[in-house]
Amino acid sequence: MVVIQGYEIQNLPNDPYAESTFVRDNIAAGVTQTIVYPDNYKGVAISVQVRNNDTALPCTVNINGQGAFQLGSNATFGAADMNIVTVQITAGATVGTSCEVLAQVTPLYLTTPRQRFTNVRG
Repeated sequence: MVVIQGYEIQNLPNDPYAESTFVRDNIAAGVTQTIVYPDNYKGVAISVQVRNNDTALPCTVNINGQGAFQLGSNATFGAADMNIVTVQITAGATVGTSCEVLAQVTPLYLTTPRQRFTNVRG
């Protein structure tokens, strides 16, 4: 178990038995938004892809509060095989553009991977 930003995470990001689903968040131009996966989706993101659709301005990305970085115009950033609790985006301000965050989310489990493996195998 690990604690990330106050959430107890018992998931391994590459657990072959973990169920997961795809979610998409769209952040409009000029908006700062924080996606909190345990609150919004009752899970943790195990991979994310950020797409900056602004053709002129960068967006700012911050994953798990580890420090922000700039993502250039028309650029894409991906992170995989991680436990991601939050993604904060500040989208560029070009009117009519947006920044998309695509994520693979798995539920927050109350058991450890070892306990789930034992239950599956008997």
